[in-house]
Amino acid sequence: MKTIYHTSGPWTADIGNMDAWPNDKIQIMDSEQGIIAEVLCHTSCGTTEDNSRVIAAAPELLAALERVLNCPDLNLDELEPETLNARREAWTVIHKARGEG
Repeated sequence: MKTIYHTSGPWTADIGNMDAWPNDKIQIMDSEQGIIAEVLCHTSCGTTEDNSRVIAAAPELLAALERVLNCPDLNLDELEPETLNARREAWTVIHKARGEG
């Protein structure tokens, strides 16, 4: 698996005051208050806030998903087909995040 070098989490979404629409933006910040990204509010600021929270959770979601899928107690022989499909989908998303697919 390719090693990725994204800024480590946790990240936060600085929602702040969204009164300046349509020029609003939400900053995604790392733990040292460095700006990772800015999400612009073009149509619905509620959607922009929700998108920002998902982006901010990305490093922790990736790490948690990898821990679950690499769990040594997981007996693949006893999993239902639906669970095996979900597991394959999860690996696909991990590879996407790592730039592998």
